[in-house]
Amino acid sequence: MQRVFRALLLVSILCSFSAAIRLPLQACRQSSTHTPCHRAIDGNTNQKWSGNSCSHTNMQNKPWWQANTPRLAHFHTVRIYNRLCGPGCSSHQNNIVIKVDGVPCASYHSSHYFSVKTFHCNRVGQILEIHSTVRSYLMLCEVQAFGKWASLAHTGHRIPLSDCRQSSTHTPCRRAIDNNLNQHWSGKSCAHTKRQKNPWWQANTNRLAHIKQVRIYTRLCTPPCRVYFRHIVVKVDGHICARHKGVGLGSTITLSCNRVGQIVEIQAMAKRTYLMLCEVQVFGTYASLAHKGAKLPLQDCRQSSTHTPCRRAIDNNLNQHWPGKSCAHTKRQKNPWWQANTNRLAHIQQVRIYTRLCTPPCRVYFRHIVVKVDGHICARHKGVGLGSTITLNCNRVGQVVEIQAMAKRTYLMLCEVQVFGTYASLAHKGSMLPLQECRQSSTHTPCRRAIDNNLNQHWPGKSCSHTKMQKGPWWQASTNRLAHIRQVRIYARLCGPVCSRYLKDLIIKVDGHVCARYTSTKGYLSTHTFECNRVGQVVEIRSRAKTYLMLCEVQVFGNYASLAHKGRLLPLQDCRQSSTHTPCRRAIDNNFSQYWSGKSCAHTKRQKNPWWQANTNRLAHIKQVRIYTRLCTPPCRVNFRHIVVKVDGHICARHKGVGLGSTITLSCNRVGQVVEIQAMAKRTYLMLCEVQVFGTYASLAHKGALLPLKHCSQSSTHTPCARAIDGKLAQHFPAKSCSHTKMQTKPWWQAKTIKPAFIQQVRIYARLCGPVCSRYLKNIIVKVDGRVCASYHSTAGYLSTRTFNCNRYGSTVRIESTAKTYLMLCEVQVFGRYGRKPPTHIEPGTGEETGTHETGTTGESGSPSGHGETGEVVSFERHCIDGHDSSEHKLGTSWTTKVPAEGYCYHYSCTEKSEAGPVSVDCMDASGHCVKPSSEGTDFACRSGYTSCSCVHRDGRTGIIFS
Repeated sequence: MQRVFRALLLVSILCSFSAAIRLPLQACRQSSTHTPCHRAIDGNTNQKWSGNSCSHTNMQNKPWWQANTPRLAHFHTVRIYNRLCGPGCSSHQNNIVIKVDGVPCASYHSSHYFSVKTFHCNRVGQILEIHSTVRSYLMLCEVQAFGKWASLAHTGHRIPLSDCRQSSTHTPCRRAIDNNLNQHWSGKSCAHTKRQKNPWWQANTNRLAHIKQVRIYTRLCTPPCRVYFRHIVVKVDGHICARHKGVGLGSTITLSCNRVGQIVEIQAMAKRTYLMLCEVQVFGTYASLAHKGAKLPLQDCRQSSTHTPCRRAIDNNLNQHWPGKSCAHTKRQKNPWWQANTNRLAHIQQVRIYTRLCTPPCRVYFRHIVVKVDGHICARHKGVGLGSTITLNCNRVGQVVEIQAMAKRTYLMLCEVQVFGTYASLAHKGSMLPLQECRQSSTHTPCRRAIDNNLNQHWPGKSCSHTKMQKGPWWQASTNRLAHIRQVRIYARLCGPVCSRYLKDLIIKVDGHVCARYTSTKGYLSTHTFECNRVGQVVEIRSRAKTYLMLCEVQVFGNYASLAHKGRLLPLQDCRQSSTHTPCRRAIDNNFSQYWSGKSCAHTKRQKNPWWQANTNRLAHIKQVRIYTRLCTPPCRVNFRHIVVKVDGHICARHKGVGLGSTITLSCNRVGQVVEIQAMAKRTYLMLCEVQVFGTYASLAHKGALLPLKHCSQSSTHTPCARAIDGKLAQHFPAKSCSHTKMQTKPWWQAKTIKPAFIQQVRIYARLCGPVCSRYLKNIIVKVDGRVCASYHSTAGYLSTRTFNCNRYGSTVRIESTAKTYLMLCEVQVFGRYGRKPPTHIEPGTGEETGTHETGTTGESGSPSGHGETGEVVSFERHCIDGHDSSEHKLGTSWTTKVPAEGYCYHYSCTEKSEAGPVSVDCMDASGHCVKPSSEGTDFACRSGYTSCSCVHRDGRTGIIFS
């Protein structure tokens, strides 16, 4: 069996040898020369010295002999013909090693010498080396190599290289890409650096490629020379893709790389060495520069400093070499940047950067790169090296594309920058509302540039408004009428990062109220649409820092507001105001211009609590008051912080907040005639461009017939008493229709009916004048024949036109003030019927009371029989009265009065019989009995603090009680 196995093995070896060919050897060299090295490859197998066919080194330590095949080969066997000489001579060949490309493939160590021996090698390479391992001679009469040529298979197609460079030059770098595969020094085809630390060689593909393999043809030289190839790295765009580390470097080696890039770099890793490359070949495929979206053109570039112009990075020249004059280049500085803009707002999906192709010391400037859109980082590249052409995913909406190198001191070198994406859809809500009448906190360039419909966002375009450097700068403009502002779009000035930081902290206000806010610590806006959703007219953009405010265009979207109102427009007349800077009549001239230049705004001087006042032409139920304020700058608008609206001196609406709307509608729901608007502040102005009042005229219903009055008199005379009964209802002093006493204690006015009558109601038309004047009619009583039938006491309001229920029999009607004051009456009317006695049953009254009783009740004088007495009930009026709004409630109904808890309720009317005759009483005691007022006319407080009331008739008891 052993014989059979040996036979089969021999057959297989012979078959393999039969497939092999003899490989020619050339370009021999040896460690020293006693006889030439080429004798070992001259084809002469004579092994005797006399034949002159043996190569011979000198005696030395570890002598060697070397030769090369003309190209890469697979060495199967190596046959050595030794010199035949005496035993002492032949012992020099007893310790040898055979290497292919520096890697041992066979060896011989024996005390016996050989004459001819075939060694199995099985190694791919080009350099065949025979090496003695001891101090000796090396004597070779013939060396033969058998094998076959290696197939230099590769992946992909060969990609040409260009624009080489190397760390230092002993011979030119271009020799490694000249397509000359000669690997010997004499062929002048090898690039060669000087001896240095980590020498490198570099070349580029003509465009971005997927580099799959790199093949290196090294210089074929002696073993001492070959130690320089111990450690080699291959890089693509600065990233290591292959490494060879070992005893020796192959003469021709193919390294797998599998990296996308453009710069191929080969570097020898040693403290002091040479780099010798006879040819470098690259295999792969050109990379597909796929992108997302369309290519968006860039314009208006700028950079942190200029070594070469920034525009070279957007000139569509993809040359990435310095001689091509196509690269933007900053000076060396901290964090240099380059910036350009799209021509309008875009969704930027990818940014492609073509960097400068330069030497490794130059490439360290690309270690850390960030890409920003509108100041927000959307992509980052950080690593050993930056790709020659890199595509970064961004996915950000904006307009300003910025590339920044993050280092203490570095350059930024960009040969081309491309941006891919889609233009953003600037959808908006509602229609575009034109803006006008702009103003700003200070002027470097005019404010009107922000509303000129020029969307150019660059300084040379002269389309940007610009304030000076200041704290809290602002810009303001107005719509031409009240609008529901849904969105505000800002086109900011596009400038460098230093300039753009001024637009990082913004608030947007409508009529002084914040509706949107923008705060960023890193980014800034180029074109931004803010959701606002606010009704108003004045749009204000304000920065909250000490900065500039630069706006190239401001657009507002929404719909004009519908100025709905309750009731009809009631004309106002006879205005007056606390002080006059411009006339009060401008606020009721139907001119809705809200600007100072329009000369349509009433304006007081600066004072404490300024007011403006006007009247309806008769008594009205005022439901709404609309105020058109002056549209002015924010410092001016602080004067509208606290506004109250009064009707006949009673507050019916209040506006208190950060800012007053440009046009505001306040619900009032008050009956009266004098409309007053007052600013509540220690020192302020009141500026009103138009005041409108909506509601309905009040129905002045009355009980009985109008009874004419005559024979008037008054306590003192400033104007005649007869003016109060002249039938003229004008309530203004210039109309000469008002009676007027002098200032005195308890002034009075009185007149008589033609004959005694049952006086059911007394109506007073008071003089309409300013708040100071109107206070004189706050405490009055009404008497008939010396008996009190009604009273009015108020701490806040005053009466303009008021109807008092009296229900008293007599002829002399007297109106008397209870304070030291003037008494001013423009008309007094009395309603009732003539007759000796009142009816036994009093029907419910329909008299109208205008205003709210503040601190008292309307009542009647009691009988002289005493105070707090009760009598026999004659009849009930079939209703109860709520003192807050004079509404009537039938028996059995309940309600809640709006009067404050400390106020008083007027819930009932009951009629009693006494010795002096029937008396109408409006108070009851704690037990539920009707109670008379005092003889002096002061009012009882009817169970103070009750606000929940019920209109009830209790059988067996006299009166109407609370629930």
